[in-house]
Amino acid sequence: MNKNNFIYRWIEQAYLRPNGKVYQCLVLLDQYRKTIHLSLFLIIACYPIILLSQQLIQQQQNQQQLESFNQQIEQNKRSLASLQQYHTQLFSSQNTDSSMVKTNQQIKQIAERYNGKIEQIHWNTDSENSLNLIVNQQSSAIFNIIRQLNRLEHIAFRELTLLKLDRSKLIQLNAQLVTTK
Repeated sequence: MNKNNFIYRWIEQAYLRPNGKVYQCLVLLDQYRKTIHLSLFLIIACYPIILLSQQLIQQQQNQQQLESFNQQIEQNKRSLASLQQYHTQLFSSQNTDSSMVKTNQQIKQIAERYNGKIEQIHWNTDSENSLNLIVNQQSSAIFNIIRQLNRLEHIAFRELTLLKLDRSKLIQLNAQLVTTK
């Protein structure tokens, strides 16, 4: 009961002394009750509202970053595709060069096998790969050279001309060959 007496005396003193500070505080609390309730409500409700608005702003920023990253990914995909296309073109041109070298070697081997003298090997790479070939040989072996050239799978004759040369009973093979691949 001692505690109850203390509280009872404290409230009695507060209300019996209207000039006291406790009484004046209680009167102010009573006068501004609605303002105090509204202030407390705003303080309690504003924190979640502020957190929610920050979260929405962060979500919008993340969405903008995502769109930016998607655009950057699309740009990188286009760059990658163009680089792959360039690489493919470069590789195919290197492949063409290696096939030219291989064809040149095969033609030289055929000419050497039948003792033919190659005057000229000239590649035209403008529209389609074609080869101008001039070989000098005696008449009996020139047909063997033609037969062996005809057996090569990746080239075919477009034009073939045989000319008789005055010196040493030689025949000149003047051929235009095209690649078939």
